[in-house]
Amino acid sequence: MKIIGITGGVGSGKSEILNILKNDYQAKVIQSDHVAHELMVPGAKSYDAIVQAFGNEILNEDQTINRPILGEIVFHDETKTFIIKTASLIKNVDEEILSRIDQFGKEEPEGLLVIESALLVGAGYEKRFDQLWYIYTREEVRYERLK
Repeated sequence: MKIIGITGGVGSGKSEILNILKNDYQAKVIQSDHVAHELMVPGAKSYDAIVQAFGNEILNEDQTINRPILGEIVFHDETKTFIIKTASLIKNVDEEILSRIDQFGKEEPEGLLVIESALLVGAGYEKRFDQLWYIYTREEVRYERLK
């Protein structure tokens, strides 16, 4: 199994590279943001801790977490950012990605696995990468893409 880690800023072109690797090279792609979202649904590993930390005001009527409201809280208050970290979300995401790496290795020992995350280095699983790709794009280009 070959594992490539991909990181880079918002609008750098990571998604396009992931699509090429997936479509042209049959890579299995794991995106840390998607894993985090999966772990935040009712009954999932991070759900209760997040609701306990931030209260029911972050919930939609169907009891799902309203991610825009949670994001507004977290990204504008460093104390709240710390709370989300201590609510085990990041730890749970890292554990889940490690588990998926192991599972993929069993199912497709000759396959290509790509892990995409804004915070790849320091999570622990980067030690398992064969390569780490940083996607760089000039700031003005990223800004235009995001418009």
